[in-house]
Amino acid sequence: MAIVAHGVRLVGRSLVVLSAAFLATACAHGPSPAPKAEPEKMGKEEDRLGPGQHTAMVDGMPIVYHVHGQGPVVLAHSGGPGCGWSYLRMPEVEQFATIVYIEPIGTGASGRLADPAQYSRQLDTANVEGLRAHLGIQKITLLGHSYGGFVALTYALTYPDHVRALILYDTAPMSGPERQKDVVANMEWSRNEPWFADAKSAFDDEDRAQSDEEQTRIFARAVPFYIANWSKRRHELEGKLPSIQIFVERSHRQKAGVPQVEVPSQRLVVLPNIGHLAHLEAPQEHARIIKDFLTQLE
Repeated sequence: MAIVAHGVRLVGRSLVVLSAAFLATACAHGPSPAPKAEPEKMGKEEDRLGPGQHTAMVDGMPIVYHVHGQGPVVLAHSGGPGCGWSYLRMPEVEQFATIVYIEPIGTGASGRLADPAQYSRQLDTANVEGLRAHLGIQKITLLGHSYGGFVALTYALTYPDHVRALILYDTAPMSGPERQKDVVANMEWSRNEPWFADAKSAFDDEDRAQSDEEQTRIFARAVPFYIANWSKRRHELEGKLPSIQIFVERSHRQKAGVPQVEVPSQRLVVLPNIGHLAHLEAPQEHARIIKDFLTQLE
């Protein structure tokens, strides 16, 4: 069954696609070479999923990850591309699941590449695989939010034997000019809002920032597009948003489109009147959906 969704920056509803299975074949070009996790840098196996911050060395590059919660393990990849991991913290989900939050390469405390042109969705995907190997988990449950959903889909196509389940959180089954047209068209719903002109200007400038600080400031101005009913909920949610840090190594990840894919055994959940950040806008409902799904996997 094909996913029919245009979730990214779709103000007014949030989409969660949950899949207990994925395609049994890899991409047409064949699987990518498995990245190497370096054993001498990994620490004791029993400590790799302990609470707190950890570092995995993948192909010579430090990939930092954070472990919170208790229960079945879920790897979580943030959006952007270029968003810092902490905005995706889901305390309600951590009540019943152990969440491994990845700091994608080029963000936070993870390593940075000398050549920004080398950042790509394929590299992010390979780093997820390197982290999986580091953790010693044969089949993972992978949650991808927004751009992180593109990474999750690419991972499942590239490493299908290591996928137990996917949670595709407000993402899309394809990326490219058509999806971008939908994104821009949806913004017009807010044209009469007092914040529209400044937020639209910030959105147009997202890929022009020259520093992490500038990128974060630009995103803060564009936030109203990501939250449903921003004018009414601004004072309620504003305090939760400063943790959304954006890093400049993002443009090359954006260039490659995601092919349209089909996900069998999938469940689509739509949260009405919720924007792009359901875990902040409706945390209890968001957690309930994920808990129900994880329970079905047991």
